[in-house]
Amino acid sequence: MSKNGQGQSMMPEQKCKYRTKKYLANLLLVGIVAVVILRYHLWDQIFAGQNLIFTALQSSFHLKGKANVASSHIENDKIFANTTSTIVLSSSNTNIMPASQEKVSGMEAFFESTIRSCLGTNCFNDKVNKAKRSTVSFTRVGILFPFAASMPSRELTLILNLMNMAGLQNGKDIEVILDSHVPAYGYGKNHGWSRIIRVVKPLVEHAFSLLSESSSLNNSLDEHAMDSQIRQLMRWHCRLNHVAAHTAMLTIFTTDFARRPVVELEKMLTFTGIKASREDLVKAVRQYNTDIITTFGSSTSMSSTEMKQQFTPMLAEAITKTIESEMKATQELTKWPCKFFRDLEKGKHVVKLPIHSKDLAANCTGDYVTCSVQYDFQGG
Repeated sequence: MSKNGQGQSMMPEQKCKYRTKKYLANLLLVGIVAVVILRYHLWDQIFAGQNLIFTALQSSFHLKGKANVASSHIENDKIFANTTSTIVLSSSNTNIMPASQEKVSGMEAFFESTIRSCLGTNCFNDKVNKAKRSTVSFTRVGILFPFAASMPSRELTLILNLMNMAGLQNGKDIEVILDSHVPAYGYGKNHGWSRIIRVVKPLVEHAFSLLSESSSLNNSLDEHAMDSQIRQLMRWHCRLNHVAAHTAMLTIFTTDFARRPVVELEKMLTFTGIKASREDLVKAVRQYNTDIITTFGSSTSMSSTEMKQQFTPMLAEAITKTIESEMKATQELTKWPCKFFRDLEKGKHVVKLPIHSKDLAANCTGDYVTCSVQYDFQGG
């Protein structure tokens, strides 16, 4: 026995008739709805409504997830609000006229895609002996960046100061050296480094800042000067790419350092062999907050107006061709050996560059360095 909708008891026969009527009523309702849909072509609207609801739900979850991540980052970065809110990250190509900006940006991105590191367990990472036939050894880390011997690098000096303050005990079991010379060819043992930290500044920005600060060029740029300076920097990175094929190497981009100094500083210390505390990292960044802004947060020492006056569309086009030409000649910075630095100091349109080739070529008379390739003996 069962009950109908009014609570009265139903016999089996009545129960069967009740279910049949209910089924037919539902079927009739479905039929009426189908006719209306077909008559007024409502399928698209219905599906569109479903998609709209589904998309809205997706967006809601997506935005909620983004909000959670964003709030987490904001919470973590509150202590650096003064730094990150002040730093204006811009490479020199942001000052190029819009018609040429895309080409230069594309070629710079192409160049940066060739930059290599070596972080695997198979990378050469041996300690250096204090002297020949000595059993006393230590970890010798080179922080390398192109700069003139007569003008120490502000970038490297700041990085070393930050590392020292954050816990690096330089000179004990680890020796950290700032250098501009490319490592000597020879699969690890020749160059005298246990590990290498390569610092990379945006290519065009780096070239522009070097030339604009050079007294020999009277603060005036032209196509020949930019051509030679960009090629010199690219050849330096070509040499470092070859070393990254076998020697432990960490690459640090200055633009990354400007955005997140604590993260990049910890990377360098960890790679060097130092476990720095969060407190020490934060303290160091706070201490050098202003220096980080002025060194990594601005593109050059020249004002925006001066830069725009010299960075013409014609110069931008020439820069694009220079990068493209050097990339092709070096097979995207992989061809061995890399092209000579000193070749840029010869020819019809010779420009006296701020960095002499001797400051960049392998230092065959340096401590712990053994040159064994004629290319290095010839001065790179």
